[in-house]
Amino acid sequence: MQNGKPEKKRVVREKFKRFLPLAKKQLDARGWTLLTLKNIRLLGMKHFELADIYALEDEFRKAYPENRHIKDKIRQQLQILRDMGWLRFDERGNYTILE
Repeated sequence: MQNGKPEKKRVVREKFKRFLPLAKKQLDARGWTLLTLKNIRLLGMKHFELADIYALEDEFRKAYPENRHIKDKIRQQLQILRDMGWLRFDERGNYTILE
């Protein structure tokens, strides 16, 4: 659904295809990527800065309390989401959600 109207099948299929690379990842790696995407969506902004997602560091820490390199992992996941076609790096520390 987009703005209360059903999306075309073609559009839905294209969006679904962007998640297929996650199926090949181990469960923990998939979890990080999905958690990052979820937290980006929680920001509620199409354009966001690295500082915005860093502000949600506690959410990542709750999910992965043993990880001592949360910010490094966040940056890695942003690169993965970029490579999957979900994000665009606009300039240093600035991102746009592509949907």
